[in-house]
Amino acid sequence: MIYQTIEKPKRGWAIPPNLVDYEKVRADFSWDAAERELEGLPGGRGLNIAHEAVDRHANGPLRDHLALRWVSKRGESLDFSYADLRSLTNRFANVLQRLGLARGERVFLLAGRIPELYISALGTLKNGNVFCPLFSAFGPEPIHQRLRMGDGRVLVTTPCSTSAKLPRFVPRCRDSSMCCWLDLRKRFARTPVLSTSTT
Repeated sequence: MIYQTIEKPKRGWAIPPNLVDYEKVRADFSWDAAERELEGLPGGRGLNIAHEAVDRHANGPLRDHLALRWVSKRGESLDFSYADLRSLTNRFANVLQRLGLARGERVFLLAGRIPELYISALGTLKNGNVFCPLFSAFGPEPIHQRLRMGDGRVLVTTPCSTSAKLPRFVPRCRDSSMCCWLDLRKRFARTPVLSTSTT
């Protein structure tokens, strides 16, 4: 598919860009001002990037505003509002909680650039875990090495990766802390179906 370059005008925007004059923004930048732009978790419980990126918008007037548009290689598209992302990322965070993941434990993800990648990343961060993306072209050995060195607790993947790469990899996980993986079963579903498998 061939896409035409989008030419952007220098002025007269219906919606102005976030960064019009880089040099001015850089010169005027202050960490105190940046901190004031953040909402923070309810009850003053600190900061969470998933809350700042999704929930604070889903709790306000941008609730039904487009937050993420995904376009497949075949031209299919899926749109997610801030409210959609809040619901899906909460659901994923709840799965991690039910698996007993403690704050700071590592969640690895092996998938292409599909909506579930972003949902998993934000849900992982919501749960206070460390999100560790894996290059989708990795074979069994690089996956195993990174999970072992990174002390991975959960591997999130797709049916394609599971069938092609994990059969040779899973037996090596039995004596490690990598006790389960999540399989994103319905790739193009509005709500991903998560199933857990323990080794």
